[in-house]
Amino acid sequence: VAQFLPGIYPLINYDSQLANVLEGGLTRTPTFRRVNPMAGANTDYHGFHLKARNHLPAGSELFLEASPEWYKDAGIPTSNMHKRADSVHRHLLKYDESHPELTEVQWVDILHRIKNEMLTTNDAGLAK
Repeated sequence: VAQFLPGIYPLINYDSQLANVLEGGLTRTPTFRRVNPMAGANTDYHGFHLKARNHLPAGSELFLEASPEWYKDAGIPTSNMHKRADSVHRHLLKYDESHPELTEVQWVDILHRIKNEMLTTNDAGLAK
């Protein structure tokens, strides 16, 4: 389903996990909020269309995937960061199941050490 909606771009959110629409063929020059505080109130996007990845019920919120640079500048975790965090979480759950004797204090120590000693600079977003 493709549709033409001039001026809709300011209503679209960015989320790597929830992306449900794709952009259709427009070269654009976005105005960033840090340069122009009114960037969310107007748009440099005209004459473009969106294509739904799947069926979208009426009233659905629209989400696009953005470039990794956009996520980094905005301080928002990327899809890869979400996947990495899920992997770490799954490993911690398995470790917990195999070590039921650990106390809460020991778990806090383990998590503190993971955060401060094991996460790389690339994983910094996982520690927030």
